[in-house]
Amino acid sequence: MPLTAPDTSKWWRHRRRHSYWSLLGLFAMLVSGVFAPADQLVAAMPLLQTLAWVFGAVILTYVGAATLEDIAKLRGPTITKG
Repeated sequence: MPLTAPDTSKWWRHRRRHSYWSLLGLFAMLVSGVFAPADQLVAAMPLLQTLAWVFGAVILTYVGAATLEDIAKLRGPTITKG
C-alpha cells in the first residue's frame, strides 16, 4: 500500500471558518469601539485587548499553516518508497 499525503481539504474548511469568524470579530470590535461611550470603552479595555489577541492568533495560525502547506507543495513530495 503506497504512502499518500492526507486529504487536507476536508480540514481546511473548518480552519477557514475559524479565521473568517475571527476576522469578523475584529471588525465588530472596531465598530463597537467607535460607537461605545468613552467610559464604557475604558471599562471594557482589558476584555477587548484579550479578544483582539485571541482573534489575531487564530488568523495568524491559519495564514501560517496555509503558507507552510504552500511551501511543502512547491518543494514536492517528501514521502519516498522504502
